Amino acid sequence: MDASRVGAQEASRLLHEAVQGARAAGHSWDTVGRVLGVSRQAAQQRFAGKGSAAGPSKPAAGSERRTLGGLTAFNEMAALEEAGRDGWHMVGYGPFFHEVEASDRPWEHLRVTLPTAARHRRLEDDGWIPVGAGWFPWRYYKRPVGTDG
Repeated sequence: MDASRVGAQEASRLLHEAVQGARAAGHSWDTVGRVLGVSRQAAQQRFAGKGSAAGPSKPAAGSERRTLGGLTAFNEMAALEEAGRDGWHMVGYGPFFHEVEASDRPWEHLRVTLPTAARHRRLEDDGWIPVGAGWFPWRYYKRPVGTDG
């Protein structure tokens, strides 16, 4: 694959993540379209569908969930580290919160700034599980403690 094709694919992936992050943050399709210079309908047709929001998901039967609130880019990883030690793992997120689910084992969490497709694959190869569709400019991952590739 040539460099221009790889660059175009990466730019498209980043744009999709940015739109998903904007939608998860509560921005309307009208706003997204205006920023992109297209109509609301055109933005929605192009970007809706593929799991367009990274917000909370529905709990599995019998699972216990809670929301960690009041989080910012400065304190969210410390909160996730503490929750992970206590057996909670991230299952969703949004502006100023992370949703975590109880587990019978400790977890670790990772926040990566705009991972390339190659880095994303390496992280998955090392046992990291992506959470959500990305929250521009970050992508979140989790894995059970003790499973480092």
